[in-house]
Amino acid sequence: MTERRQQMLVGLFVLFGLIALGIMTILFGEAPQWLGGKQYQVRISFNELSDVQQGTAVTMRGIQIGRVQSIELKNRKRPEQGTYVVAQIDREYVIPVGASARVRPAAIGFGRSDIIIEVPTVASQGFLPTDGKAILPGSMGSPLDSIIPERIVATLETTAGHIGELAKELTPVATDLHQILRIRTIEELDEAQAQGKPSMPNLYSAVQRLYLVLTHLDNVIGDPAVRSNVKVAIENFKDVSIEAKAAAKDIRALAERGGVVETKLENTLDTARGRIDELARKLMRNSDQLAVTLEHLSKASADLSEGQGSLGLLLRDPKLYDELVFTVRKLKEAIGEIQALVDKLQQKGLWYKG
Repeated sequence: MTERRQQMLVGLFVLFGLIALGIMTILFGEAPQWLGGKQYQVRISFNELSDVQQGTAVTMRGIQIGRVQSIELKNRKRPEQGTYVVAQIDREYVIPVGASARVRPAAIGFGRSDIIIEVPTVASQGFLPTDGKAILPGSMGSPLDSIIPERIVATLETTAGHIGELAKELTPVATDLHQILRIRTIEELDEAQAQGKPSMPNLYSAVQRLYLVLTHLDNVIGDPAVRSNVKVAIENFKDVSIEAKAAAKDIRALAERGGVVETKLENTLDTARGRIDELARKLMRNSDQLAVTLEHLSKASADLSEGQGSLGLLLRDPKLYDELVFTVRKLKEAIGEIQALVDKLQQKGLWYKG
């Protein structure tokens, strides 16, 4: 084979390769517009951008609708203004007005990132132009978006915010707790009080005071003399308990005897009341008889004053007068004795009034 023929074969192979590359480029939508490609450009505006490069997939509702063609600065003299991502979108897909783009980074270093076109949930008011002038707002997503659903991520963000607020509210409490738990000895408190400075005891000083009290108590109780005294006191208490038990037994026996004595006393009182009642009845009968006698004496005195009847003769006899005086005196003494007996019974609580 001549050299010329070899060169022709190599040229034909390169030509067929270029033709195949062109066909594949057209089939996969990477052909430029001047070649009559079936795509249009959409610019996506980002203030911050990462994990996006040429060829990154652009999806909408889970369907790939294009790829990233290029990345450029909005203003080369003002890079802080952000970046444009130029995406090539297949013409068979249209993007609704109000849609936005979000970069979904690779899941913790695995896989490839992509750009998701998020369409509004309300009915579309039209579609973006396909002349290359359309601009979509873009934002960066979280690597967790591909692992954790967006709803859960939002919940976690809200929870993290609440935890931050709680930590902010707990900061003064933690400060106060630090003041309560920090080392503050009794000596420091005494020194501050001696200097007239404000001093506030805390948990440490309280525990220290309790420790000192328990130490002193242990020293006192641990003294052999104190232990001996305590032992003697316990033995004395034991003896007193035994004596108190015996005294209680005697008191119980005395109470039982008191019940018997009380029964006998009640019987005696009943007997005394019966005799006093009988004596009172006899006294009343004697009083009635005395009244009758006095009435008769009154009549006799009237007769005597008039000088009638035989009593005048008896009145001249001094024996009648002496007997009468003697009877009255004895009656008076009996009444006095009865009254004295009643007074004594009342003083002793044995006389029943009623």
